[in-house]
Amino acid sequence: MDGTVPSVRPATLDAAARAALLHRVLAAPQDYAVSEVLAPSVAPCVGPAGLEPRPVMLRVFLVFDGSRWRALQGGLARVMGSGTLSKDVWVPAEEGAAIQGPGGLVVPALAIRRTSGDLPSRVADNFFWLGRYLERLESAARLLRASGSRLARPTPTPRELAELKSLSACLVRAELLDPEVAEGGATGLGSRPLARALVQAMREGGPVLGLVGKVSRMTDLLRDRLTGEMQLALHHGLRDLAALLRPGPAAREEAQGLEQLAEASHAVLSFAATVAGLAAENMVRGGGRLFLDLGRRVERAQAIVAELARVLDQPGAASQPARLEPGLRLALELRDSVITYRSRYLTVLQAAPVLDLVLADEGNPRGLAFQLATARDMLVDLDGDAGSPLAAAADQLLEEARGMVREVATATVQAEAAMRLPPRLRAMEGAMAALSNRIARRYFTLLPAAHSLGPAAPGGRLRGAA
Repeated sequence: MDGTVPSVRPATLDAAARAALLHRVLAAPQDYAVSEVLAPSVAPCVGPAGLEPRPVMLRVFLVFDGSRWRALQGGLARVMGSGTLSKDVWVPAEEGAAIQGPGGLVVPALAIRRTSGDLPSRVADNFFWLGRYLERLESAARLLRASGSRLARPTPTPRELAELKSLSACLVRAELLDPEVAEGGATGLGSRPLARALVQAMREGGPVLGLVGKVSRMTDLLRDRLTGEMQLALHHGLRDLAALLRPGPAAREEAQGLEQLAEASHAVLSFAATVAGLAAENMVRGGGRLFLDLGRRVERAQAIVAELARVLDQPGAASQPARLEPGLRLALELRDSVITYRSRYLTVLQAAPVLDLVLADEGNPRGLAFQLATARDMLVDLDGDAGSPLAAAADQLLEEARGMVREVATATVQAEAAMRLPPRLRAMEGAMAALSNRIARRYFTLLPAAHSLGPAAPGGRLRGAA
């Protein structure tokens, strides 16, 4: 019967009441339902005074599937007594039981892809310049550390003064030092202003902190393309460097400032090594890592030839070969190759072995040949063609470097042959810059290849702008 009429037990009625009930049922049978009287079970329930026993009944439901009745899992529980309460009963699936659900969408199998440089040009450009800025930051730290260590000595020797002159030229080229300050420091008369300028280069408003900002900006642009560990290392490393390069009051004494310079240089080099290691071990060979590494190789190769041209430019070395030794020592130091050289040649310092290690040894990761050979192989991978014009340009530069070493090694006086290399090294520096521009034009700016205009000149050459 409906919920507005209380249930009635006929067995508890007298004869007249049962007759009246039968009359009502016969008059409106659709308003009544008959159910068997069941003795409810008792279960603990929460009441006003806490847990108390109350009668509980469970109503289950059946479904006829056309052949037989099936009991559904769960039902309706009813707690009787004062304040009757009804709740749905759910039966959780047993562990290990198969759960039936909607079938998955049928999709075709994905083809396996292993791409090398399949990236949007903007992303590839950002990776390329992240690599270049990281390399510039590391190179700046090496130059500043080498200069600071010599200025920290009470009285620089003539050899150290010659090395400082070469280092000052390298610092000017890297835009880390003003040319006027460099000229005074190279003579030994302006060592204190030079020391102050080097310390300032590492501080707020200096070029080193500017490079940190550029690396940070590239990292932000590539945050969706870097692994979690790579992002963490870059984020924390850059934050720590920025804090270290933004000290409180300036150092009162020159020695204290040079100590801060050495500390900051070591921190930058440690950060660069961490990022390089993570890139080598955590990034897939191809895509972003390929352009990141390509940027580093191009930047490092350009820095090698630029610095070598300046450290070999030692006046008077042609007539006195001993004057070339400071430049050779400095070339090994800036390329972090001193230990390797000593293990091969002990303490004998000659131009051909030094230049072979710095320029032509493909096994030296700090040398020029390693950068050019690696860049050549990456450019072949990018183009998918062993005859790639860009790869051929890198290979041509590699042959030029080998040719320089052969000329020095076969010369009667190696120092004289080495002294003739700076103009060729500066030309190679320009060629590396041109290769970088060609890479950018090919992969980033999406412009047609540059070509010459004008009538053919004698010998089949074209005249005009390239």
